Amino acid sequence: ASFYVMNDSKVPVTFALRKSAPTELYSIMSKAVNSIADEEMSHILLVNQLSPRDNQFSLRAFMYNNPGMTVLACVIVITLISAIFLIAVRSHMKNELMRGRLQQAEDTSRAKSEFLSRMSHELRTPMNAIIGLTKLMRLTGEIPPEIAENLEKIDISSQYLLTLLNDILDMSKIESNKMSILEKPFSLEKIVSSLKIMMDMQAEERRITFECRLDAEDAFYTGDELRIRQVLMNLLSNAFKYTKEGGRVTLSVEETGKEGKDAWLYFCVADTGVGIKKENCEKVFEAFEQVSEGEERIKGTGLGLSISSNMVKLMGGELALISEPGKGTQFFFTLKLPVAEAEEVETQPKEDAEMEFLTDRKLEGMRLLLAEDNELNAEITAALLEARKIVVEHAKDGKQALDMFLDHREGYYDAVLMDIQMPVMNGLTATQRIRSSGKEDAQTIPIIAMTANTFREDREQAMEAGMNDFIPKPFEIGELYRAFQKIRKKEEKAE
Repeated sequence: ASFYVMNDSKVPVTFALRKSAPTELYSIMSKAVNSIADEEMSHILLVNQLSPRDNQFSLRAFMYNNPGMTVLACVIVITLISAIFLIAVRSHMKNELMRGRLQQAEDTSRAKSEFLSRMSHELRTPMNAIIGLTKLMRLTGEIPPEIAENLEKIDISSQYLLTLLNDILDMSKIESNKMSILEKPFSLEKIVSSLKIMMDMQAEERRITFECRLDAEDAFYTGDELRIRQVLMNLLSNAFKYTKEGGRVTLSVEETGKEGKDAWLYFCVADTGVGIKKENCEKVFEAFEQVSEGEERIKGTGLGLSISSNMVKLMGGELALISEPGKGTQFFFTLKLPVAEAEEVETQPKEDAEMEFLTDRKLEGMRLLLAEDNELNAEITAALLEARKIVVEHAKDGKQALDMFLDHREGYYDAVLMDIQMPVMNGLTATQRIRSSGKEDAQTIPIIAMTANTFREDREQAMEAGMNDFIPKPFEIGELYRAFQKIRKKEEKAE
């Protein structure tokens, strides 16, 4: 090694040879180095000095100098890439599996809805005949007391069967998120009084004291009258089922406060029945569950409380209970409903509508086109209408109804009663063809759906097709009369 002065400092210079080099070469190199002049050595050092860029990190040099770490790093990188690939594949497979399950669930739900829709139609069609024939026989005039009693039993049994069918359909709507809540003005007093009338007879038969208490500042509210009535009816039916002779059932409705134009309404059904054990209080709200503290078998599907709980939730409340075995049970809930004005409310009871149907002389001479593929139902409907001197012309399917409408002059028919499911042409298509026929009264003639298809989407499809009203089967005379009243009001406004 030698030292040469460079930039006012001594720089050590060393030349190295392989060990395998001959000894003589070492001697020659030493002499050569020592014979190099200082200026020449400085020039050699300056030319061969490394720049800062040459001192930067070199991956190739690192890999060459650290083979073990290089191999380890390669293994780690390959492992990470493999793990990421496996996670991506697994995530994709999981998503595909979930997508398949979701599609399967949707297909199952669709198949279930279609089945229930068909079942509803198939069951309601013969029930319409049973209830219609019973009603027709009771309207024909005086009948022996024993036959009148039997007809009453048939009617009660039919209505009970219809209630069970409605419960199953309501549960299906809730499970598929198709249950809808209406916002329509109604009379709270009407709900309470109608429930009192319906339950008084049962209370008398079972020798149970039944009381109704209504304490509300306002008379009319906006909400779903049908669902509120259904919930209260379910709660009262349960209370009567589990209350023994000599007991008491109480329906209380109270307006507990106001918030602007909204009112808080508290509903409570209390009984002195067998009560419910603490561990069963949540169980009673499950579908198809029945909790009986005694040995007596209680009839029913076990859907009433489950449906009621879900309906109350949809209306913005929560159904709860307080119970003590042997002392009774209280079911209660609170709803926030807007206050309505009296003129907004239709207060005509179903019984009054039926009576007006039987006495309204203005119905006489009306000419109706009835599209119904079921001969028995057509015969019953025609008989009920013809008893009021209404002229009925029958079409066996939608195509025949369309042809009959087109073949007659304008204004020949006052209204069309249209079934939905019919052969050759269904009621929806027939209605669309009538509306688009270009005939002068094609857009104005009232078309009323009378169908066993009772789902919300069925009603929406009927309205979209151009129908004016929707009456589910089995139909009530009062509902049909109210539809006629709507037609008459529209005609009076048009004049």
